[in-house]
Amino acid sequence: MYYRRYDFEITKREVLFSVIIFFVMLIIGVVSNSALTDHFIQKNDMYGKALKINAEESLFKQAMQTNFGNAFVYGDLSADTPVSYDDVKGEYTYIRQETERYTRHTRVVTYTTGSGKTKQTHTRTEVYWTWDNIGNDSKHTQSITFLGESFSYDRFDFSSHHIDTVSAGYHLRHVYYGVSSKMKGTIFTKLKDGTISENSVFSETALKDTVDSYMTDINTVNIIFWIVWFIVTALIIFAFYYIDNRWLE
Repeated sequence: MYYRRYDFEITKREVLFSVIIFFVMLIIGVVSNSALTDHFIQKNDMYGKALKINAEESLFKQAMQTNFGNAFVYGDLSADTPVSYDDVKGEYTYIRQETERYTRHTRVVTYTTGSGKTKQTHTRTEVYWTWDNIGNDSKHTQSITFLGESFSYDRFDFSSHHIDTVSAGYHLRHVYYGVSSKMKGTIFTKLKDGTISENSVFSETALKDTVDSYMTDINTVNIIFWIVWFIVTALIIFAFYYIDNRWLE
């Protein structure tokens, strides 16, 4: 028994074998999805049980001293020794200077003219210009005050933003990125040994919004997983049909 599909033949044995492939992939998918779901359930449980501190200095200090553990903490943050460059206004917790040169480049471009028998391929050299990075420099404060307590700079992980772009001479410019010296926001951290954990991610959002951003919608993850998994399964079965399966004969 044969079926004609996309200019190749599908035998009855291939159909039967593809059913086996489908069910094997289904079993693997169920196991993988279960492990993925368990992972996100554990993460959500951890975030849900974490201590929520909303600008309460005394609770923050007490929780650090008593090794409370995971916590979301909202409060004021300020650089103890703000930094900057002469070219830009303002003071910053962290600032990076990227020096760029406007550079001339050439590339060979292939194009065709005509059509049919008169079609010809040609090449030409094209000139283009880009801003290329030629150097970097950065500064950061040594210590930070967050919710009334002082910490070293490396206790925080910040997302920098573009500050300004300043001309530095002929075909040169400085591009500045940085982090403001004073902010309000939330960190997710581990309160232990009288301090916060290193690389605590700071987000300029309210406490509730930050907690919500950490939580995972498991139903949505499951839907996306099964859509992707069935697409992958379909591609594997299609590839199986497409190759020569004489070994099944």
